[in-house]
Formats: sequence, structure tokens, C-alpha cells
Amino acid sequence: MSPTRAGGAPGRGPLAVLCALLAGAAGCSAPASDTPAAHGPEIDNCGMAVPAGDPPRRIFAAYHNAVEMAHALGLGDRLVGTAFLDNTVLPEYADAQAAAPYYPALPSKEELLRLEPDFVVSGYGSFTDDAFGSRGDLADLGVRTWQFTSMCPTEDGLGQEALVPGDVTMDDVYADIEGLGEVTGTEERAAEVVAGMRADIEEVTARLDGVEERPRVAVVSFEEDGIRVLGGNDIATEVIELAGAENVFADVSGRLTKVGVEELVSRDPEVLLFLTCCGEDVDESDAGPRIAEVRADPALADVPAVRDDRLHGFTFATSSAGVRSADAVVQVARFAHPDLFG
Repeated sequence: MSPTRAGGAPGRGPLAVLCALLAGAAGCSAPASDTPAAHGPEIDNCGMAVPAGDPPRRIFAAYHNAVEMAHALGLGDRLVGTAFLDNTVLPEYADAQAAAPYYPALPSKEELLRLEPDFVVSGYGSFTDDAFGSRGDLADLGVRTWQFTSMCPTEDGLGQEALVPGDVTMDDVYADIEGLGEVTGTEERAAEVVAGMRADIEEVTARLDGVEERPRVAVVSFEEDGIRVLGGNDIATEVIELAGAENVFADVSGRLTKVGVEELVSRDPEVLLFLTCCGEDVDESDAGPRIAEVRADPALADVPAVRDDRLHGFTFATSSAGVRSADAVVQVARFAHPDLFG
């Protein structure tokens, strides 16, 4: 990973951070913010009302899918910080991301507050005690937050029971984009993004009209502790189905759920997609060494995907719920139906 580019970001000193954390305590009060208090309409996000009256001016985006969504909405000039890229960003966002302060891992809550954000958007679980604190805590400090629907936290807002706590659909992705558009004052751009995604998926659906074959697909990550797969309540299942295929692990709950080699073999996948992660320079090609190992593994030799050499790199960013989800449908359709999509 490249060194952080966040060192020169503007912010408050240690005393101001301490005051922000202890606002209201005797002898210490939080400094006044020049951001006007938000008022007006509110949007429900994971059970929390997010004020949408005054667009935020200092945004922090945590995790790859949130970073790319910020760029998709044209918010690059408002980013005071970004964190934790799973892969290289899409080419159209490369210049904007290069100009944004970047942390390879999540910063501490103290460092986050030093940047004086008035809005934090997170694609995964940042709003926990060991990260940024609860959304309620940040709201008390005048910081609005948005959590991607795919990662709504536990009821108390403090924990994260699972990487994907419930079924995630394309409609959830669209709702996140549109909701963020309303909160950030970029409604028109959000509508354009959603319309483009819908059009891409509709084109795939039209090409698949009348096609009865539904190849069996597994999205896998070979790790030190075993094989992990994307299960049924993950956005990957809807992506695979929209691409005219079947997730062989659709009956398995969760994201990156551990399975054994025997279980993978028994599912008889015809296409294997190998997740690549994590770092700002990681792309599909980084699956190459793992694919080579699988090809050479006699225990997997009879798996149709291995036998027919239908093994492909697939970035973690593409597998995540976000602005890439329509691109994911197109990509999986090409892998599942190469005769139609080439």
C-alpha cells in the first residue's frame, strides 16, 4: 500500500480533539463549528433519522464502496478524508481520489475528529466502539452519518453482528445512492447514477431473454484458515441471478462464510470467481497465483469450473454493494455466458 496522503490535512490540534470528545465536561467546551445546524427534511438510514436540510461540506468516506460513491456523486472537492480501499478505484475516479487525503486503514476516532468532518459515510462497519464510535455519539458532536444499508449495525448502534446482517438487493443500493444524493444536495447526479445502473442491468436482461441455461457460480476467497464464500443474503446472489446464473451457495447465510474443500466440490460450480483484496493497487490480476494453485490441486480437478478453466479474478470492490453493482452484473454475465457477452 502507498503511504497515507492524509498527513497535511487541515484539522484541530490535540486540545480541540479532547474538547470535542469531552464536550460539556467542566472546564472544556467544544469549539463552535462554522457548519450551520442541519434542519429540514430527514431521511431514515438504518433506523436513524439523517437531517437533509443543509448539504455537508466536510465529508469523510470510509471503505471502498463509500469512497467510490462519494466520487460518483461528484463530492470529491468536499472530501477531508478517505480510508481503506479494497482495490484500485475505477478509472473515472482515479484523479479525484489521488487528490483526496487517504488512510490505508481506518483512522482512530481522535484522528477522524481532527479532520473536522460534518458528515461520515461508511460502506462497512465503522460506527462501533473500537472504530469511530456510535452514530449517536457522532451526532452529539454535530457530525451526521450514513451507513450503507448492507451494513446496518446492531439495534443499539454499537456493534456489528455480521458482515451482512440481512438480505441486500439492488433496490437497497439504489436507495443508498438516492438517499445520499438528498443528504448531500446532489439529487440530480444520484438520479443519473441510478438511471445508468438500471440501464446497464436492463441491457443484460434483454440479452438473456429466452436463455434457459443458468451456470452455477461460486464467489470464493481462498484464505489461510480455509475457503470463504459469498452467501445467499449478500448482494452477490442478486448480481449473479441478474447475470443469468445461479449462486451455488445461495442457501448459505452471510458474506465470506467459511466452507470446506469437500463442500465446494460437492456444489459442482461451473464458474469460480476469485476475490482479490485489499489495497489501493490490487486488481483482478492479483488472483493469478491463487488460480494457478487451484488448477494444480488434484482435490479440485473434477470441479467443472476447474476442468473447463472457467476461473476468473473478481475484485472485492466489485462484489460489494455500491456503484459497481451494475458493473458486477455485466462482468458476471460475461463469465457465465461468454457466447452472448464475449
